[in-house]
Formats: sequence, structure tokens, C-alpha cells
Amino acid sequence: MHVRIEIKLFQMKTILPDIKQRRFNDINLPLFFYSYSSNGFPDLIKRMRNSLAYNPKYLLSLYDFEYHLPEGLINSDDSRMRVWDSGGYELLASLSCDNASSSFQWDESTYVRAANSIPWNGYDIVGSFDIPFEDVTIQTQIERAIDLYSRIEGTFFRNLLIHVPFDMNPYNLSDILQPYVNEFHILGVTEKDIAPTWAHGVHFIKRLRKALTTLQTQHYIPIHVFGCFDIKTVVRFTLAGADIFDGLTWLRYFFSNGEVLYKQEYQFAIPISDLLRIDPKLYMMRNNINEMEELRSHLVYAISTNNLDKFSIELSDIHELSRLLN
Repeated sequence: MHVRIEIKLFQMKTILPDIKQRRFNDINLPLFFYSYSSNGFPDLIKRMRNSLAYNPKYLLSLYDFEYHLPEGLINSDDSRMRVWDSGGYELLASLSCDNASSSFQWDESTYVRAANSIPWNGYDIVGSFDIPFEDVTIQTQIERAIDLYSRIEGTFFRNLLIHVPFDMNPYNLSDILQPYVNEFHILGVTEKDIAPTWAHGVHFIKRLRKALTTLQTQHYIPIHVFGCFDIKTVVRFTLAGADIFDGLTWLRYFFSNGEVLYKQEYQFAIPISDLLRIDPKLYMMRNNINEMEELRSHLVYAISTNNLDKFSIELSDIHELSRLLN
């Protein structure tokens, strides 16, 4: 997955944020979490059983953990980093009138109950409770998250998911966050909220990263962009200052040399002998993890060395990207 990229070395300083250390829990950033969900995937359990053995890090909603997984599929012997999302995405599906799970209760109490059932492994990250269609202030979101976190027993990292308008000034957000800066380890936003286009997302993330540096804290605060797993978008958001990504794209499409292929296309990317021998979905999941982990290694290298010579995505609009980041 080594694709040519036309960029002069002097441009690197205009692209990469001026951040001396981008690490979380002693791990170089960015981090990719391969998401699972019952929303759109009725074969959730089969997919998890087929791929958990080689999935390096994953995201699962507390909603699915509570209602859709058999006992024993997740255990404390699993030493991988895991993100436990609240379940707002799954809740939207459950509210559909033609969905059999519409009777499932999901509120603050069931969120806490599900979290307290997690077999903690010491590397767990818990996203704050959210309901996507709620119209509540950022202050309310933060205070509710802190209150609910206090009810969860266990050792975990706090991932504060905040729903913000994409045109909000991130410096105003940092002012709101300052009194609570020691109450969370990661700041989460959703791609849907901040990025009607990738350019809007880059612009927001770049300013948010600069704003976070003004907070009076001793630790680096990673930015998690929930629901973002498109290869080219991940690259641009990482260069702008985001650090953690997750999404379901790896379950829907085939990744090949920085491109995303539809089902009929990716079948032609699989050798005939493999196509006849194995489950195409299994092949796709394994391939996509390999592709994304290689991409991650290139991004870690680029961030640590200010050098893109191992980079694997061709940024044809690199000049426009540089202009946005200045």
C-alpha cells in the first residue's frame, strides 16, 4: 500500500500541527478502533466471532453489549484497548417502527447498568452517554457525563463525547471545558457534527487542537472523531490534529491501496482461489484491518519524523489542505 505522494518536504511544517508529543497511555497516536454494531448488521455476533481474534482494537456500544451479545463473548482476559460507546447510533435504529428491538429501554440508568457489567481489562475507554437527537447545552452534556461516570465502578479512561455545531468557535469550547479538564482523558466529537465536508472537519479540528493547548492540564488530550473511518478523511483529520478514529466502513467496503471499493468491485480484487475457498466477508475484514494498520504506521512515522516518504495516500489537493491548516 505504498502510493506516490507529490509533496515537498518544506510543506510538512504547514501540514502537521505543532505538537511535541502525541501519545495516549504510552501508545503513539493515531489509534484506530474497528467498530461493531447491530445497526445494519443483523449478523453482528457472527462477524465478531469471525474477526475478534485478529482485531487489534475495537469499539462496541454499551447498548449492544447489554442487549445483543451472548454472555462470555467479551471477557476480562481480553487485553486489547476497547472503546465502549454509549449506543446512540443503535438507539436510533431501535426507535424505527419496523425494528423488533424498539421496545428496548435505553436511558441513563441502563447505560450505567451496562457499564457496570463490563469485564474490565485495564485498557477500557468509556464514551459518555449521549442521545443524538437531544438538544442540550454543552455544559449540560459535560455535567451529565461527569455524574454518570461517578456511578460506574471500575478502572477505565473517560472519553467525553460532546455534540457541537460545526461552526462553533473551538476556543469557546475550550473555555467551557477548562473547569472540567481533569474529569476526562479524551475529547470526542462526531464526524457528522463537525464535518459536512472534510474541509469543514479539517478546519474545525485544527482550531480545536490549538484551543486544547491553551487548557491548563499536564496531559495531552487526544481528539476522538466518532464515526470517521474513511481512509482519505482519516488522513486529513490526523494531519489536522485528531488522534482516534472508529467506524463501520471496514465492515461495508473493501480497502485497497487507499481506495474504498464496493462489493462487486472488491470481489475482483480477491484471488479466485481465495474467493472460492473462504467467506468473502471474512476476507474483507482481515484485509481492511491490515490496510488500516499499515496506514496507521505511516501516520505515526509521519507525525514523529515530519516526513511523508512512507506515506500511502496521494493527496492531490495537498495545497488546499495546507492553506486550510495555516
